[in-house]
Order: sequence, then structure tokens, then C-alpha cells
Amino acid sequence: MITPNKLISLSHSSLGQVDKIFNAFEERTSVTELYKKVKFSFESVVLFIYAIETLYLVDVLEVDFNTGMISKC
Repeated sequence: MITPNKLISLSHSSLGQVDKIFNAFEERTSVTELYKKVKFSFESVVLFIYAIETLYLVDVLEVDFNTGMISKC
């Protein structure tokens, strides 16, 4: 997780990226499908993964590890 500090602004941190995913997220979907929707909003797939991780850690997203699907809590 990239956190904001003196060198990293909020918009470039993981917290600043989560809104891009949250706004594009409509229903139960796979990580791959979600990335296809928002990939042009991220500089790299790594930043996308950090944002997904942040949403999971704060219990906004739920992951079904058997099917690989994610959904809002």
C-alpha cells in the first residue's frame, strides 16, 4: 500500500486511487474484468492492485477465493 506523505500526494497514493475502482464497480465481477474497465485510469497494473488491496483491507470489497470473483460488502 502506498500512503500519502511529504513526497507522495494523496492523488498518487493507494487511497487516492480507490475511487476509480469504486465508481466503476457495479456488481460481482472478476478482477480481470474490473481491470479492463479501469485500466486507462491507472499508470500501471501495480497501482491497480494496490488500490484493490486497499479496498479489501478496509472491508469495502469481498473476495470469493473459490471463484475468483469480487463484490462490494
